[in-house]
Amino acid sequence: MDNENKWEYDYSSQDKNESGDTGYPNVGSSGMNTANQYNDPQPEPETAYTAPQTDNGAGGATPPVHPVQPQDAQPPKKKKKFNGKRVARSAVALVLAAAMGFAGGFVGARIMTQLADRYELCSFPKGMLAAANETAVQEHICRTQPDVILHTAAISDTGYSEKHPEESYRANVLLPLWMAQAAKRVGAKLICFSSDQVYTGLNENGPFAEEQPLCPANVYGRHKWEAEQRVLSALPDAVMLRATWMYDLPGYGLPIRGNFVLNLLTAAMRQQTVRFSCHDYRGITYVREAVEKLTQVMELPGGIYNFGSENDCDMYETALRACEQLNIRPDIEKQDWKRSLRMDGSKLRAAAGSGFSDLQTGLMQCLRDYGLQM
Repeated sequence: MDNENKWEYDYSSQDKNESGDTGYPNVGSSGMNTANQYNDPQPEPETAYTAPQTDNGAGGATPPVHPVQPQDAQPPKKKKKFNGKRVARSAVALVLAAAMGFAGGFVGARIMTQLADRYELCSFPKGMLAAANETAVQEHICRTQPDVILHTAAISDTGYSEKHPEESYRANVLLPLWMAQAAKRVGAKLICFSSDQVYTGLNENGPFAEEQPLCPANVYGRHKWEAEQRVLSALPDAVMLRATWMYDLPGYGLPIRGNFVLNLLTAAMRQQTVRFSCHDYRGITYVREAVEKLTQVMELPGGIYNFGSENDCDMYETALRACEQLNIRPDIEKQDWKRSLRMDGSKLRAAAGSGFSDLQTGLMQCLRDYGLQM
């Protein structure tokens, strides 16, 4: 298979065009950064399901046909009208979600629903960031006058970035820089999603702290690293989040794409083989927990932060443990290629007062949110 995460699919709609209404053929929130290009079977867009419920007689579980809505989810609330009063940055009045058309972004869409009852939220018009130049971006931000900008937009597929480095550079380096320049102009707090892919190319096993010298081995990682440096040079108060691979289940009309948990469920249902290496290390994070954590991130001082669940297990062992928790038994092929994207989350814990759940706890919460706890 060429690259298992070439496209971002939206399981909530069958009427999307190939670009997912974002303007880019492969655009998603950078928090859902590049999947594991070595082992992830790409789910097909016409299949929508959530998580295991009934035994299929083959030692696994068959997910239901229709997506399940999270138990605690609420319909998007009507935006509160901004009363024109500026408030302290620590008590955010207006948050601008900068995603490639928030309805098509994995993290951006969840920000718009999950935080709707706490902040005045708005977004760039759908598809605008795919074609906008620096002037258009700055003009929109100046009109909006946000207190905080959450920049989640990215071309986040490593394979696509390798083949289309110019597009990757614009989306993953220039757009964050334009956001930083605009944020400085209006006095907004900027939070940008970077990626654990900046740690590719390191020979050590980690976990890696933010100060680790880097030499990213792929275009996407190099662009994310350059974006960190250029954004912080332009706006030292900006917060750059090196996000892990994130997951969620389909449901509630939110966009979904191939991710660790969904890929395991796909393989179990279709009796496919997934491949994980016993020498590959990285964090896996429940996206709803990451979105919730953004409320604390808004208060952080500027700098780079590792962002997501820490994981000391190799990906082969991680997959086995997740399958046991999900009560599924797909065919998992053990491989031995080496990579480590393990991150040390101590800086975030110290600054925010708390860190992330481990994979087992996060997955349990995910199943509980969707009414699927075993």
